[in-house]
Amino acid sequence: MKRKLITAITASLLLAACSILPETDKANEKPYFTGTWLYSNQTEDTVASKKLTLKQSENVVTGTWLEGISTGRGGSGKVQGYIKENKLFLSYCSDEGNWYQPCPKYENNKGYFVIENNKMIEYYQIGEKYRKGDEFILNNAEFLK
Repeated sequence: MKRKLITAITASLLLAACSILPETDKANEKPYFTGTWLYSNQTEDTVASKKLTLKQSENVVTGTWLEGISTGRGGSGKVQGYIKENKLFLSYCSDEGNWYQPCPKYENNKGYFVIENNKMIEYYQIGEKYRKGDEFILNNAEFLK
């Protein structure tokens, strides 16, 4: 009897732990983009990284971005966007005015993000088509605070 109870409690705890993953809003089956998303890539001796800190309210998303490369200048600023058909469309502005329009004027990025397998995938627009780009992972330590 004790073993069955412990197994049931363990299973319940595992289910609860899995339910904190932000892939979708379980009640509405909509993607949930809130959190700090990180990307990093190294090519030879160059490291590029991006950080998006997002807050979602219904279909509206706001937040900040930070991007850098080990061989040059980085940038930072704000983002705002919306979710349509499970895709997140963001517009950016730059604190420095060197990557995008200076804040508070926002510039459309001509791409979108989707959540797949607990990753946020960026798709870039090239002409009329979209190409899969960077894969961002959720900073779980911050999400679990």
